[in-house]
Amino acid sequence: MIVSADTKLYNMVFQKQYRNLMKFSKDDSDNVHDSYLKTLNRITEKGFTAHTINELQDKLKIYIKTVIYNGWKTNQKLKKNTVDIGWETEVQLQKYENICKDERMYYDELEFITMKLFEYLKKYHSQEDNYVYRVYYLYDHNNRKITYKQLSEITGYSVSKVCGIVQKLKQDLKANLIGYINGIESKSC
Repeated sequence: MIVSADTKLYNMVFQKQYRNLMKFSKDDSDNVHDSYLKTLNRITEKGFTAHTINELQDKLKIYIKTVIYNGWKTNQKLKKNTVDIGWETEVQLQKYENICKDERMYYDELEFITMKLFEYLKKYHSQEDNYVYRVYYLYDHNNRKITYKQLSEITGYSVSKVCGIVQKLKQDLKANLIGYINGIESKSC
């Protein structure tokens, strides 16, 4: 004799096993209730058969537990794939934005200081000194500063003269540029 499950029998089995199913699902009532509906749909659409009523009840219990386990497994996969990267992304973007702001501020300060440096040189030093120092300061080939020999070749002055001009201006700038930028003019040249 073949017995087939109907909704009445299924509801009775589910009701008897409810506490065990909740324990099996670790009190995940949403998963248990979703599993109830999935199993109910399976029974109404395709049917469920066995040789005896007891065998049919055992099959229903096993099937419900399988559906609960599969639901749990699916939820775990979804949790892995939906890691909250919003906060981590926001932190990284904030760091990047801060770096960009700091870098922009650095370049703005560098531009301001360079403007003041050349303004100072123009105000207190000769055109010849300005020319030599500008070439020395601005020349950058492959991230390497210019040598006095190269500076001499470019400007047409002797190595000792360009060396003397650069050294003299470096000393003067070291002593007076910060005061000039801050509005304290103590030029002694």
